Amino acid sequence: MQSRCLKTGKIVLFAFAIAAFQFSPSLIASSAAGEQAGIASVYSEGHKTASGQRLNPGALTAAHRSLPFGTKVRVTNKRNGRSVVVTINDRGPFVRGRVIDLTPAGARALGFSGLTHVTLAREVADAAIKRADSAAEHADAAKRDDAPAESADASNVRPDALEASNPKP
Repeated sequence: MQSRCLKTGKIVLFAFAIAAFQFSPSLIASSAAGEQAGIASVYSEGHKTASGQRLNPGALTAAHRSLPFGTKVRVTNKRNGRSVVVTINDRGPFVRGRVIDLTPAGARALGFSGLTHVTLAREVADAAIKRADSAAEHADAAKRDDAPAESADASNVRPDALEASNPKP
């Protein structure tokens, strides 16, 4: 009985070790700039994604293990240089060495079917950039409005207008 439990425990431990190795982040190449490199695959099974959305094979969406849902990612096919921006709305892939699962539409945009080597780079949202630019413009305008008006040349101003604007105590 003890050898049977010991054998079962070894099998469970072995399976756990394989799973831990298979999903190890060290197998995915990553640069300091936040880019990842690895293998992309195509998927279209299932009815719902992990984010709760219905899986749409015609949409430019993808599955990634850890990026937040809604993140925009530029995926570049290393073999042909084509790239596409996809939105993360699912979790996966759960196969060693793969960094992203793309919908068929995303794979078509990259010019592959099956598997290909890709790089991933997070995209900065255009809306966030526009909001930051708009805030900076408003701050500059406020500084200009608060700045004292340039002093007028005394030769162009009537003496009585100066006295009216600056009464003496």
